[in-house]
Amino acid sequence: MRAALHERYGPPEVLRVADVERPVAEEDEVLVRVEASTVTRSDTDLRSVEYPFARAFTGMRRPKRTIAGTEFAGVVEKTGAAVTELAAGDEVFGFQGGANAEYVAVRETGVIARKPERLSWAEAAAVPDGSLLALTILRSVGDVRGKQVLVYGAAGSIGTGAVQLLAHHLGADVSAVCDTKDVELVRSLGAREVLAREREDFTKTGKSYDAIVDAVGKSSFRRCRRALKPGGVLYVSLKEGRGERTAEDGRLFSYYTAATFRRVVTKVPALRELSLFVTEETRASQPHVTWLNVLLQRA
Repeated sequence: MRAALHERYGPPEVLRVADVERPVAEEDEVLVRVEASTVTRSDTDLRSVEYPFARAFTGMRRPKRTIAGTEFAGVVEKTGAAVTELAAGDEVFGFQGGANAEYVAVRETGVIARKPERLSWAEAAAVPDGSLLALTILRSVGDVRGKQVLVYGAAGSIGTGAVQLLAHHLGADVSAVCDTKDVELVRSLGAREVLAREREDFTKTGKSYDAIVDAVGKSSFRRCRRALKPGGVLYVSLKEGRGERTAEDGRLFSYYTAATFRRVVTKVPALRELSLFVTEETRASQPHVTWLNVLLQRA
């Protein structure tokens, strides 16, 4: 089969397309014929030489997994003997290392679910990474129904997922910050108020929020503190580091790496929950693909 390989760390030029051996589905796995795959920020980080700390997991001198990519959508071609819920011919989507290839083997209990009929292959492939990270962050925030939540970096993969989950499924009053060119797009996703990052500083508007979700790792507790209500929480997605800090008034600063969230989401069938969000008739969503990120826009 054909696959995109990165056998060493470095710039995009280290990638090459070559013929490799097709994976074989183990007893508890399905073999998926990939119809669409993506390139995400996480994929480029794993390939880059810029973040050597990640090599403790990916390989010190060279990548342990040489086939690039993580998101996929495709058709189940074969199933292992212990697989019970999926069958050959099922259209699926999910998250699995080595997805930039014609075939990928995925554990049935892994991050894989049946593809909603309303999604194209490209749309389905672009859902898992950002939206799963957003869902995991929002679970950590807690019950946000009726609360005021601001999403910073709202036009990216995690941000677009967070805005839509908050507005359409979790019942929050959503404000957002993004680049000027993306203001109308983010507003169409469900944000009630959208601030252009280049024109307004959300920490200086006099407004405060129950929670702030920074999807791009640009905020600090010191900067955002005045925009948080007493007892409010700031969640920041960073390249590295993890921890929490609580102020005297109960305001919480929590920061995690995307890799930390990913280790959480891969342990639960959260993708099936996202799939249900897409197919709910009472709050139907119309997907769009922009820069390989699916935007689950309300119809």
